[in-house]
Amino acid sequence: NGNNFTVNNLTSIDQTTDTPTNNYATINGLDYGSNATLSDGNLSITSSTNNDTIYGYSNLGVMSGKYYIEAKQLLNTSVSIIGVDLMTNCANNVRTNNNPGNTGMTYRGDGQERTVGVNYSFGSSYGQNDIVSIALDMDNYKLYFAKNGVWQGSGDPDAGTGGLDLSNISGYNQDFIGIVFGDYASTDTASWQLNFGNPPFTISSGNSDANGYGNFEYSVPSGYYALNTKNLAEYG
Repeated sequence: NGNNFTVNNLTSIDQTTDTPTNNYATINGLDYGSNATLSDGNLSITSSTNNDTIYGYSNLGVMSGKYYIEAKQLLNTSVSIIGVDLMTNCANNVRTNNNPGNTGMTYRGDGQERTVGVNYSFGSSYGQNDIVSIALDMDNYKLYFAKNGVWQGSGDPDAGTGGLDLSNISGYNQDFIGIVFGDYASTDTASWQLNFGNPPFTISSGNSDANGYGNFEYSVPSGYYALNTKNLAEYG
């Protein structure tokens, strides 16, 4: 009948490439910290009030395969933290907005790595509008972090060298591993935008994995894939 919808307040960022047969990970909208507010189709998380800690994690976890994720920090803060943890730990920690680094392996805004409650010298600090990349290698149990495309702590996921050892997390090979994020101090807060392949922020370059999935700011390391159900079916 010639009827159509008029586009109103929509940009390419508001559109996703999910289909009924292929869904990308998001922030778990059924289980996240009480101080957090989700938006952008559960791809953005921020504190609901000033100076509250927040806690969130991905709705998809993995036990095998290699996966690439990007996350953008929106606020001028050094207390942000992002990394990986057992999905069972995530479910327990979310009840108290626990520091993600207390049970998992994480990269803090001040440049330190925090693994199971202990801080280590690691890499560069990051803050407002910086993009943190995660390369998670569940075949060799290694973890890599990058700031704005530069891999930290002498890590090189393309070469498979210098990665953090996931065996430092108890039960690392007995449970699904998820992406975890938030902040580690109640004196300030963080605001993350997660890109599992459908970015909630503007991408200036545009990179996909070897299967053609995802839209990322930086190149996906060789052998790594976007976290979606198609890739999970093949590699997970």
